[in-house]
Amino acid sequence: MKTRHSIALAILLTLSVGCAGLSGDRDGSGPQAWIDAPRMGDQLAAGSAYEIVTHGNSSSGMAGADIQVDPIDGIEASEAFHIDLDESQLGRPLATLRHSWTPPGAGVYRITAHWFDVNGSAGPDTWVEVSVADGLETLPIQPTAAETLVTGPTPTATFTPAFTPTFTPTPSPTAVPSETPVLLGSISGTVWNDLNNNGSLDGGEPGLADVTVNRFSGACGGGFGFPNPTTTDGSGNYSFQGLEPGTYCITVPITDLPSTTHGWDPTGPDFPENATPSTEVDLGAGENRSADFGFEEITIS
Repeated sequence: MKTRHSIALAILLTLSVGCAGLSGDRDGSGPQAWIDAPRMGDQLAAGSAYEIVTHGNSSSGMAGADIQVDPIDGIEASEAFHIDLDESQLGRPLATLRHSWTPPGAGVYRITAHWFDVNGSAGPDTWVEVSVADGLETLPIQPTAAETLVTGPTPTATFTPAFTPTFTPTPSPTAVPSETPVLLGSISGTVWNDLNNNGSLDGGEPGLADVTVNRFSGACGGGFGFPNPTTTDGSGNYSFQGLEPGTYCITVPITDLPSTTHGWDPTGPDFPENATPSTEVDLGAGENRSADFGFEEITIS
């Protein structure tokens, strides 16, 4: 005859080997659950401590389980346990939990477990039913070659799953090469009063302030779209910044020059008299180009 303590230890070792204790409804989505110990139909002794062993499986990673013990007959109350995984198992696809339970009295009990993963998704229930008797001294245990009855201190039971889950790793996304940034450029210049009518900006020749300078995309003479205007500062300077590479046409409307008695003529060999001058600029990536405009005030002697 073995003592109750020795019987309890033998049950723990016997029932913790393999996954032969699978039972209950395991259909549905979410983490799958198994109860490894005790097994369906086991006879337990009231007042003796037993270990409920369950494991769960989910590719999302496991977080913990709920275990509930309900009396099928008898007057004992139901017991419920919520168990979170420790850091050594948290997030793993396959995890094992052990919980000590002492049957309070004789009767038939249903032990139910369901797991939940790190995303909070709960899986279906799995369960076993066991019978508990008062004064139970021996249990009809027939150990297999892989099971050993041990008396004395509680040994560490080794759980070996009956299957090896296979997970297909998610392929890493193909890196999309980043586009090479486009270097932006600028066009700037001066609108001035060409006092000596030589087409060059000489020292002492004043700039013309508050004059409109228009920028068009495309070649001059090719048909203008909507202008992008700017205005000269107090020294007659203007600037268009942040321009993409391309061809631009820069013009200064002659009608927007300061009011004089007889008007203005553009100076320089490339500009017609008494007409709006224009300069075509081919701007490369990151280039800073200039376009100056000189005007002579018309006088009649």
